[in-house]
Amino acid sequence: GRVFGNNGLSNALSRYETNLGDVINARIIEWLLAGQPVSDAAWADFQDKLVKAGIEEVKKINQAGYDRYKASMN
Repeated sequence: GRVFGNNGLSNALSRYETNLGDVINARIIEWLLAGQPVSDAAWADFQDKLVKAGIEEVKKINQAGYDRYKASMN
């Protein structure tokens, strides 16, 4: 399970993860199933879309949860 401390963070994380999943799944279809090449431009676009979908926020929420968990274990 996850350690968040409140439902607001959990709900926010769920929304971000849904958006990120959509971005990732779309690229998997394009690159792996449709055989489109992964050019430098396509990779940069993918990274930009991950940022816009909230990957940095997900990292912050997860890190804060982990930090709270570690602190609770002391």
